[in-house]
Amino acid sequence: MLKKPYIIAEVAQAHEGSLGLALSYIDALAEIGVDAVKFQLHLADAESTLNEEFRINHSGQDPTRFAYWKRIEFTQSEWEQIINHCSDLNIDFLCSPFSKPAVDFLISVGINTWKVGSGEVFEGGVLDHLLTCNPKFLIVSTGMSSMSEIHQLYDKILKYREPHSFALMHCRSIYPTPINDISLSTIPLLKKRFNCHIGHSDHSANINVALASIAYGVDIYEGHVVFDKRMYGPDVSSSLTLDEFKSLTSFARDWSLLTSQAPTDPASVGYFDQMRNLFTKSLALSHPLKAGHRLSHSDFTFKKPGTGIPPSCINDYIGRTLRHDTPCDRLLLDSDFH
Repeated sequence: MLKKPYIIAEVAQAHEGSLGLALSYIDALAEIGVDAVKFQLHLADAESTLNEEFRINHSGQDPTRFAYWKRIEFTQSEWEQIINHCSDLNIDFLCSPFSKPAVDFLISVGINTWKVGSGEVFEGGVLDHLLTCNPKFLIVSTGMSSMSEIHQLYDKILKYREPHSFALMHCRSIYPTPINDISLSTIPLLKKRFNCHIGHSDHSANINVALASIAYGVDIYEGHVVFDKRMYGPDVSSSLTLDEFKSLTSFARDWSLLTSQAPTDPASVGYFDQMRNLFTKSLALSHPLKAGHRLSHSDFTFKKPGTGIPPSCINDYIGRTLRHDTPCDRLLLDSDFH
């Protein structure tokens, strides 16, 4: 599955329940070259209660979070349109389920790659149900797990999955994540400890954090995206803009190319001789001289290009005489000397 680094742009609920807006996000993200667009599937009746508090009380429109989940739900037909639109534009569709019925629903519409949120990895959660369904590829966030729990999580997944078929995502579950809490140095630690793909699930809304995580060698980068930071919704403050994602995607591709190159001798590249000849110098006269002149060191200078007698050979020509009158506006030739 993975082209590294694999870039996931998370729309989540930024579509606000609008199918047209969801499809517009897919259009824009396919154009800038991300690998996958990710949504979230919240089924209010299966996931929430009237006791659930808003993480960010962004809306006067919804009296409860339960009502918010209800308002933004898509039908199966609408999800199928979203999935088909991704397929048409050759961009991977990912979705995070937040209940067992959400897992079953997504299986029914035919997805293979799954993302499990940080709160869904514990006993009795979505992960337990999903592992028995044998997804093709599984991405799991660790933002609400201690390091010892991450070890337990890894061991649990290994009972069902081969190491190449899942990823653990370094994550900080605070929205937005302050830069001093990101701890990107945890990424190489996770890469050392766990024999699976390691990624970063980002809530910082900071392009520098996104770029740095790529430089830390993540296999997967996931971040929230919005058309504009002035938009409405709970995840806007934790999101990158489309323009920032475009910069990130470009950097990720260049970084992958740069870090995949083996050490080389500069002389091995195809343009080496051409550039060397263009920018280096050869022997020339410092002033015009007549035929028969015996040459001293002061008669020579070095001029471009480097296609003539190398400067290192100057001592071979000191004391020799000229065959003919010789100008100073061209390189010297062996045929100029007795």
